[in-house]
Amino acid sequence: MNSNDKKKSFLETYEIKEQLGEGSGGTVYKAYHKNLRKDVVLKKMNEKAAEVLNKRTETDALKNLRHSYIPQVLDFVELDDGIYTVMDYIPGTTFKKLMDTGRRFSQKEALKYARQLFETLEYIHSRKPKIIHGDIKPDNIMLTPEDNICLIDFNISGIADGEGAVIDGFSYDYSAPEQVEGFKRKREQKTKQSDENFEYEKTEIISAEAENNDDYEKTSLVEEAFLDKDELRYENVNTDHKQDFYIDERADIYSAAASIYHILTGVRPKVKEGRIPPANSIDPKISEGFSYILEHAMEQKPDKRFQSSSDVLKALNEIHKLDNRYKKLIRQQNLLFCVAIFMMSVGVALIFNGINSRKMDNLSTYDRNIELMTEMIRKAQNGDEISSQEFDELYDECVKINNKQLDVYLNKAIFLYTQKNYDAAIEYLEENVLDDPVLSVQTDLETAYYIYGSSLKNCEEPDYESAIESMEKAISKGYTNASCYRELAETYLVIGKLAKAKEILSEAEEKSVSGADMDLMAGEVNLAQNNYSDAKKNYESCIEKALLTGDYDVLLRAYLGLNELIITENKNETSLNEAVSVLNKAMNNLPGDYQLQVVQSQIQNYVDLYQLTQDSVFAEKGIELLEKSISRGWKDYTNYVNLAFLYEQKADYNKAKEILEKLMNEYPDNYVAYKRMAYLEVDVQKNKEVNEREYSFFAYCYETAKTKYKNSKKIGGDLEMDYLDAMYSEAVENGWIE
Repeated sequence: MNSNDKKKSFLETYEIKEQLGEGSGGTVYKAYHKNLRKDVVLKKMNEKAAEVLNKRTETDALKNLRHSYIPQVLDFVELDDGIYTVMDYIPGTTFKKLMDTGRRFSQKEALKYARQLFETLEYIHSRKPKIIHGDIKPDNIMLTPEDNICLIDFNISGIADGEGAVIDGFSYDYSAPEQVEGFKRKREQKTKQSDENFEYEKTEIISAEAENNDDYEKTSLVEEAFLDKDELRYENVNTDHKQDFYIDERADIYSAAASIYHILTGVRPKVKEGRIPPANSIDPKISEGFSYILEHAMEQKPDKRFQSSSDVLKALNEIHKLDNRYKKLIRQQNLLFCVAIFMMSVGVALIFNGINSRKMDNLSTYDRNIELMTEMIRKAQNGDEISSQEFDELYDECVKINNKQLDVYLNKAIFLYTQKNYDAAIEYLEENVLDDPVLSVQTDLETAYYIYGSSLKNCEEPDYESAIESMEKAISKGYTNASCYRELAETYLVIGKLAKAKEILSEAEEKSVSGADMDLMAGEVNLAQNNYSDAKKNYESCIEKALLTGDYDVLLRAYLGLNELIITENKNETSLNEAVSVLNKAMNNLPGDYQLQVVQSQIQNYVDLYQLTQDSVFAEKGIELLEKSISRGWKDYTNYVNLAFLYEQKADYNKAKEILEKLMNEYPDNYVAYKRMAYLEVDVQKNKEVNEREYSFFAYCYETAKTKYKNSKKIGGDLEMDYLDAMYSEAVENGWIE
């Protein structure tokens, strides 16, 4: 078939719908396969990748892969303008994109994905010939709508011969050390031979400084590098270093573990002092077993790692056996067994076996309960209603089994915090963790310090200085959760320390903390500096990310911040209508129990719009929203005051008076209801004939409001009280009040 016929056949078979992406390997398109009647992915390879793939036997090997967690390679099409790989279209999102939006994953989720990933590696490593992926990283692992992984982008994968698979490239922080070093040696050798065919993505050169920079991913340089393997065959290099140009399955094991480490902790796996910090040093809730498996899989020397994916998979399936509690009980089991052998002569071995059995059962019950509690917390964070009684039953059972294990106490504190029961969380942590002689000296208290500090900030009577002290302690102990940085910066803003808030924001950026929390923090800092344009971009980015992750607390704050920004920058009819539009979206996107503050802000927008335009439509919308919120049980004082005001504007004085009298009876010390009643009485009297007007009730309301206002010591003053003073003086001067 000539080239024109090939092109015609290609166009008749595939209908390109959209470009999905572009990278070092080529350009990716979503297309429709007309014959198969389904969506597929077309990847047009760049010149170098096409040359490599076209010359090697991997083509057929990749086409023969059949696995649940790998997209099926359907065909390779060679045209004059390039080579196209045709693969199944897999719906979903890469883990990199999910994490870039601030999405975080529980240990249970990460463990599931780890098992799936190593099951996939076990499959490709067992093929004949063996396939090495060579570029496993969060950007090449997708999460499907069914909550399963899919390993993609086999473009630099290789067939492992007797020497291994030839190194074609690497990715910082994810590739094994031998892959990175081998590539560097290969590059050096290649540079000596020729510079013509050496290529970096976007043709940017990586300096030696960048290669040694821990914060490399923050630079403008690219993250990956690739060589054309056929330009440098091992026959052409010094035989003493021939092995340096190959990797085997242990490099994939390292990269897969590094990817899971990032997914689990939210932190890129960077080498510090010759090793990757254990996962549970970043998040103490991560089990010792899981942390150990990842640490062992990321040993810097290949010989010290797991030697096969099957070994990793076996360890993951027996993860509980790596936990210290389990190891301790196993040692006790062995000791009891020996004692039992001796005691059998006196007929008491069954007693010891019974004790041992109960202890093993206790371990299983404890771990099961911890897992159930963690899952309940996750559901509560997603807005689901959770039974406190059921949670407490699991907690009580765990404490009976082991009352000196930190994880059960942290789960209880996090649960109280998630329920927004901040005062209870403070009291609980003080009594059970921070003042406990055993638990308070443990090294993994970062989470406890954060929960304690955040609760001090958000409780009914905040203690901002203590909140700052506790959250700074959490960060100093290695707590890298973006929420901690955000709340610490917010607390500094509340007490008027803008410079400190900016300092915290910079520190978080330096540590590569990312996600919706960071955007929210930046928005609040920029708003405090009146940088409205930047703040708006921050809030809009935060909303986009929080919608993907389902972080409703952050989403709420972002919507309210954007509303405040719009009406602060320029309060007029146009801006208020824009603010109304923003909060309408908030009410559509937030669960019901997150909407109270949104509704209150929206009502205020309608009140402000009515005052500006005198358009009764806004008063009616405000009344409708207020009555709905009150019917839902949101009987907030401000809601009632606004409702009375709007009825007053509609000249429904009786309704307004009824509401205000209710507030005066139920909140006798609050001056606002008396102030509004004074204004209402002025309107009532204005609608009477002059000789029928009587201002004694107005005088009573004014004088009562004035006294209660002085007692309230309101910060910032109240302009409406100032206007009321003037109205009262005018009434006295005109003789309307004696």
